[in-house]
Amino acid sequence: MTGVTTIPFRQWWSTRWRARPWNPNPLMRGSRRWESAALILAVLACLLSVPVAAALGTAAYSAEASAIRAERASVSVVDGLIVDEPRRVAGDERRATVRWGDGDPTRTAVVPVGRVRAKGDRLDVWLDADGVPTDAPRGPEAAPMTGIAVAVIVIAMTVGSGFLAVEGTRQWCRRRDARRWEREWLALDSVAHDRR
Repeated sequence: MTGVTTIPFRQWWSTRWRARPWNPNPLMRGSRRWESAALILAVLACLLSVPVAAALGTAAYSAEASAIRAERASVSVVDGLIVDEPRRVAGDERRATVRWGDGDPTRTAVVPVGRVRAKGDRLDVWLDADGVPTDAPRGPEAAPMTGIAVAVIVIAMTVGSGFLAVEGTRQWCRRRDARRWEREWLALDSVAHDRR
């Protein structure tokens, strides 16, 4: 014997079935019915949140994918050459003068170059529609991550809210039962005291 207690499924289901809110047994407390109803509603809300989360995640993915495509369409990339030693600007950010362009109209600008770049290295320079250096657009992998994050947040919030609702109902019912039992004990005590 390992000391592990197992509850057969039949016994577990029987216990849960007797706790259903519509149980006709008159000995079942009303507070227990409220607790069971809150649990059933919370489970249903969690189950219904899955397709809602999937729909919201899909909508967030589609919107993010469109935004990323628009970002990528509005910028272009050129091959640049670092022409001076990178300088530390703030924290780990380093900037250097970069030159790009084939032919006579070469352009230069001071852009972030990262921590491992040195003079003479080549790097991609992202330019906006006016030819001004800008940040690199987000990669296409950002769209599915946004969709997944939205779906997970929706489900997590639903499960958390359901848990709080069930636990709040349980605590309210227990407090209510405790007050009721206290009144009944006082009534029994006064009856016993009056008989003496």
